[in-house]
Order: sequence, then C-alpha cells, then structure tokens
Amino acid sequence: FAPLKRPQKDRTDLDRDIGPPEEVAAYQTRVRELDAERAKLSDSLATAQWQIFAAAGAHPPQVAAADAAPAKPTGGPAVQGAGAKEASAAASTDLPAEALAALQIEPAKRNDAHKKLVTKHARAIAERARTLAKPDERGKLDELVRALEANRAKYPAPLPKGYIWFEEGPTCAASHVFRRGDPRSPGDQVDPGFPAVLVDAPPGAPTPTPRTTGRRLQLARWLTTSDHPLTARVLVNRLWQHHFGEGIVASENDFGVMGAAPTNQPLLDWLASELVAGGWRIKRMQRMIVLSEAYRMASTGNQAAEKVDPANALLWRFDPQRMEAETLRDAILATSGQLNLAAGGPGVYPKISREVLETQSRPGDGWRESPPAEAARRSVFVFVKRTLLVPELEVLDFPSTEETCEQRVVSTVAPQALTFLNGEFINEQAKVFAERLAREAGEDNASRIVSAYRIALGRLPSNAELAAVLGFLGQQQAQIAADAKAGLSREAVRMQALAAFALVLFNTNEFAYVQ
Repeated sequence: FAPLKRPQKDRTDLDRDIGPPEEVAAYQTRVRELDAERAKLSDSLATAQWQIFAAAGAHPPQVAAADAAPAKPTGGPAVQGAGAKEASAAASTDLPAEALAALQIEPAKRNDAHKKLVTKHARAIAERARTLAKPDERGKLDELVRALEANRAKYPAPLPKGYIWFEEGPTCAASHVFRRGDPRSPGDQVDPGFPAVLVDAPPGAPTPTPRTTGRRLQLARWLTTSDHPLTARVLVNRLWQHHFGEGIVASENDFGVMGAAPTNQPLLDWLASELVAGGWRIKRMQRMIVLSEAYRMASTGNQAAEKVDPANALLWRFDPQRMEAETLRDAILATSGQLNLAAGGPGVYPKISREVLETQSRPGDGWRESPPAEAARRSVFVFVKRTLLVPELEVLDFPSTEETCEQRVVSTVAPQALTFLNGEFINEQAKVFAERLAREAGEDNASRIVSAYRIALGRLPSNAELAAVLGFLGQQQAQIAADAKAGLSREAVRMQALAAFALVLFNTNEFAYVQ
C-alpha cells in the first residue's frame, strides 16, 4: 500500500472526481479550458473597472510598485478643475478605505491581499464602476459581464466525488524499515510480499499497469485464489455467524493459535470450497445455509441432546436470536406500514428527543432532523455520529463506533424495556400501527386483533389469546375514558386502546426474537 496517495493540496484534504478514466479526463480538460477563459474575462473586467476609476480621478492611473502602500484618495491638489466633481463622486463611495486602496493598484500588479479585498467587495465595485463609466465604457462592462455569465453556463455538470486513495503511476519510491519506528532513521529496503507462513514460495514482482504499480491487484488476486488458506473460510464463517448467532470458529476475528478451534472443521472447509466453486457468489451461499436442515431446526429443547451438547455447538436445535438493533427498528416500521424502502443517497437523521440531544457538550450539534418520510428509511441509511447514537439502536447493543466489533453483545437490561414502552418513537409507531389496523381490518375488534397478529407475528392468535386481548382492550377503553380530563369520542378511546395493544405486541419476545 506504500504507493497510495490521499487527495490533498497544500495539506488540505480534497475530494476526487469519480468515473471512467476517459470521462474524468474529458471533464477535467473542459473545466480547465473554461477556467482559463473565465480568468481572461475576469482580468479584462478588472482592468476596465480600474481604468474607469482612474479616469474619474479617484486615483492615479500609474503606481510604482504592486506592494507599495497606496495613499488613501483625498481629492487633494492632484484633482483640479472639471475632474473635481468626478473625483468627489468616486471618493464618496461607501467602499472601505482598504478596498479603495487596493483599487489604486493596477490589476496585474496586485498582491494576494489586494485581490482578496477586491473579490470581497466585487459587487459594490462593479456597481460603482458602472455609475462612473461613460456610455461606451458602460457598454464594454456589460459585454464582459454577459460573457462571464455565458462562460458560467458552459460548465458541465459536476461529476460525483469521493475521498479515494489513489496511485500516481506505475512506479513509487522505495520503502524502508524504520529503525525503532523513526521515519528519520531508515534501515533496510523492503519490497511488497505476503506473509511467509501463508505462501509456499515468495511471489514474483507485481506487474505494473499504466496507472498503478500493480501491487494491490496482485494482493487481491492472491487473496481470492482457490487454494488460499483463509479468505474463503473467514468469509463463510461470517455468513454462518450472521445466521446462527455464532460462527463455526467462535473467534470470528482470530483464526490464529490464540483463537477458538472450529466446532466442525470439515463443515467449514466444505463451505469454503463451495464458495470458491460457486464463483464467490454470496447470495448462493446464503440460500444454501437457510435451506439447510441445521437452519430449519426448531428452537424447542431436547433433554437427551442437552446432556450430550448443552452449548448446542453441533446445532441440534436453533438458538433463539434477538434481532439486531437496526433489524428490529426496520421491523417496527414495516409493521406500522411506515418503512421507506428507497435506496441510496445521503444518510438520514431520525428524530432524537431534546433530553438526549442535551447530553452533548453542544446540544444538537451535528444532528439534523430529516422529514418523517426520510427518517422512516431502513436503518442502514441512518447517519452514524460517533458521539450521538439513536437511542432505540444504542439501547439494543448497537456496537461502539470507536473500535471494531467481531460479534455484537446481546444484553437484557432495564433501559431496553423503558425505551420500548415509553420512548417517543415506539409510541408513535404503535399509534400508526393502530391506524393501519383500523383502516385495513374494519370496525370489529376481533378482526383488528387477528390482523395485528398476522402482520406483526406472522400467525393467527389462539382462542385464548384472542379472548385475552379482547378483555385487555375493554379494560383499556374503560381506563382511558375514566382518565380523560376532557370528553373523548368513542372512536378516539378505541384508537388509544388499540395503540396500547400495538405497543404490547412490539414488546413481545415473539416479535423481537427469531425462533
């Protein structure tokens, strides 16, 4: 990776244009041409403005040196007779004195400070120059302004940009071992290579391309060769972990001697071979895993199996798994009917309560609020701010953003219940879910309950559950009506009770866990 450079100019990080090389080259060539044209027009306009101010007597037309401190226009003895009126008009402008001083410098002789002042007050200078100009001069100014506007309209639409490391060409400077890590004390020169423990023989030199040294391409090809000892195994182990909660190698980040031994080495090797044989197609492996007998096992217990394998290392049953924070949030939005499946684009900002925002040193800094439809997009698009996480995600063990995470911790703590019973997000979604049930299932409470179970849990309620929920709704309606300070309509009372039932469903283990 030594040849890689990052986008920077004078140590200021910049984005790079993204696209096919020929498209990027054509775009950049056109921009350079238009920039040159614009610079020429801007110089002509600056010179014309300077000449107008000079002719008006606001300052002498010649200056000895560009960096000389020009005298502030005073309208003194140098302005006589007929020119006095124009000079007074020019000097009476409300331009700051330092801008007027910069204007006394011929454009070609202005230093950076002069140019900055003139640019800062460009609008006022243009207006004043046009006031002082004679008819023919005013026509020239207008012509230059129109030419600049036409130039601006010629620019092509910007290409997408990204902060991308890149190589400058087929060669790079030599790399050295630094003695005691000191970059000022280089030792032996070193060449690119692979860990000796993972290769039978040292690789040959990489083959350069016109634009790169070829080192990273050689590394990528070596990593994906069919006989590489680790890449395919690590990848299928991650896929297995995602579906079963734990990988065949439990230390997913460590396949070394300090890591855990595989619970089923032949299975790991076979899966790795299948991945390579299938062209490294991950979707094919996912389908194979979820259609396997192991994945389709029930989560019910078996006393005989528990005596032999209490940890379920051999997968004689399916371990119930709580959905990850992002998945659970998406499931809630999907159940309420609010989930926005739009893909791509910048990150979105779900609403965060004022109490949470005030925990920051600068409350709300760096966190916007997206429109409701955007905020309801899938959690993979939620903006991640290192010091401020969405409470519904953080409380469900969203991993720390300050370190790598090989496997998420699954905790069961009181703040989870408090957040998912009292939180603003969950109560809003429960209300929306209730409105969906009323809209889709009609007026009958029994029909609404059946529809709620089907949508939220993927099954129908038992007779006992149906009776229990009907009783719950009746009790809730009576309590809500009694607690209301002002009279509520019968339908409003029913909807509040239905929202309470929806909140209960969102908080059941059956909703949150994959069985």
